[in-house]
Amino acid sequence: MIKLKLLIKSMFLVCVLMLSMVGVSSASVSVTSDSKYFDISSGCFVLEGNVLVKTDTRTIGADKARVNLVTKEVWANGNVYVEEPQEEIKFKGGSVYASDELKTAIIKGDAILERPDITIQAEKCSFNWRTKIAEFSGLVEVHQDGKTNVYDVIQYDVINNKIIDAK
Repeated sequence: MIKLKLLIKSMFLVCVLMLSMVGVSSASVSVTSDSKYFDISSGCFVLEGNVLVKTDTRTIGADKARVNLVTKEVWANGNVYVEEPQEEIKFKGGSVYASDELKTAIIKGDAILERPDITIQAEKCSFNWRTKIAEFSGLVEVHQDGKTNVYDVIQYDVINNKIIDAK
């Protein structure tokens, strides 16, 4: 009876891993790191060292991360960046939670966006890659035209390279 239960659990795990790999190939996701293992209890790959999670349009880099290939979620920390090279967008920070379902990345811990004519720095940034709007909150500093302005919250349109709301 114990061997049958173990066999069933093993088959279930193999099926989950196979389904995960199908999701990876259909979504064009590439995951690399210095070391990784699959945590059965969370259903996530645990990655350490030079972590890169790439899709067709975006790259997330970090020191450490957990990635669920089924739900397409990433939790990462340490020297984090979220980049969309086609749009020349690159956010940096201490940690990130990214969700394909929500089309959003939430960067915390000294979140920074640097563009040729503006730098925005805040405690937190939420970036929606569908709308291309970034919302910065928590002691937001905007460095532009040799001046620094401080806000509580701003919304920034990364395509049109302009602040659309500031409080």
